[in-house]
Amino acid sequence: STSYTDSGLSPSTQYTYTVTARDSVGNVGAASAGASATTNAAPDVTPPTPNPATFAAAPSAVSDTAISMTATTATDPSGPVEYNFDNTSGTPGGTDSGWQTSTSYTDVGLSGSTQYCYTVQSRDSVGNTGTASAAACATTQATPDTTPPTPNPATFAVAPSADSDTAISMTATTASDPSGPVEYNFNETTAGPGATDSGWQASASYTDSGLTAGTQYCYTVQTRDSVGNTGTASAAACATTTGGSSCGSGQPYSDFLGAGHATGITVTQSSFDEVSTGVKTIDGSGISGNTHSTSELDAWQSPSPATNPVKGGSSHWIQYDFGHLYTLGMLHVWNHNETCCANRGLNSVTIDYSEDGTNWFTLGTFTFPQAPGTGSYTGFDAADFAGVCARYVILTSNSNHGDGFAHSLSEVQFNIAP
Repeated sequence: STSYTDSGLSPSTQYTYTVTARDSVGNVGAASAGASATTNAAPDVTPPTPNPATFAAAPSAVSDTAISMTATTATDPSGPVEYNFDNTSGTPGGTDSGWQTSTSYTDVGLSGSTQYCYTVQSRDSVGNTGTASAAACATTQATPDTTPPTPNPATFAVAPSADSDTAISMTATTASDPSGPVEYNFNETTAGPGATDSGWQASASYTDSGLTAGTQYCYTVQTRDSVGNTGTASAAACATTTGGSSCGSGQPYSDFLGAGHATGITVTQSSFDEVSTGVKTIDGSGISGNTHSTSELDAWQSPSPATNPVKGGSSHWIQYDFGHLYTLGMLHVWNHNETCCANRGLNSVTIDYSEDGTNWFTLGTFTFPQAPGTGSYTGFDAADFAGVCARYVILTSNSNHGDGFAHSLSEVQFNIAP
């Protein structure tokens, strides 16, 4: 044969060959010139070093949902090395990396406060795979507390109650939270005279002192945990200090509320148009001496009826909270005095009063004359309370003087005993 294969050679070694020929009777020719060849390198059947693989940085939690790790950089004659990080614990959320060129891996989407274990393995470019490392474990961080204390909203275990004519005490329902101690904040919502918020405190009880006698104060309570999660404030609860006005009879009616003496009065109403709110009836808007302007901006206008808090049903109404108990005398009224539209003024009006905002009494139903719509209008005496004791008064309009847009009123003045 003219071909030959030399076997059993050493890898990566040069071999030189000549060839001679002879005929059938033994005549041998001269040898050829030498020709050389080098055997191939031996195949790579060895996995990367180190083997087994190791961790340069063992698995470590970086948050409540992630663990990071880094393998020791492996080497191999065949070139680039790949790494596979395997989650061996089977814990929910854990994920293997798959083969990758990076020596680092972060497993995400994990559960908080949970242990996860990993091995790492390496392979070279021709597929030689090493032995997996020993398993190394890490526990994710605790899931951050983002929930406010329970109960939420906060509640009162003991509602505000007057201790004296200058102090009111209250106690919140004890709250609990996984993050530890809870704080409480008691907030006085009416800005009553002398009232003070508690600020955040560890105690579930609070006494507000330095208050004014015979005055209602309203409070909410709120909780927060040690990491700052703040709950919703409770519904407001109110109490009235002892003492104060006795609402005794026989005192001269020397002062008044409304018509510019509006300090401390809260007004609510069925509705209002633009800036024509119920406050206009007590703040002195449009009053000059004893006459009232003809501007609609100096009056309250109610274009829409609403549920009446005392009578029920839907009606036009305006309610006054004086903030204290007063002995009431004559009610003086300036009806709606706009030149174009004096017929918006109230006509048939029912008046009710209350000491506590819960128990109501009807003074009567009265007719309010229509205003003239001129700048000389001095109003009229509408109803005599005759010394009743009240903190709250509501005027309910049963009808106006024929206008279809609104039920309106310019100003009121409640004469009171000092």
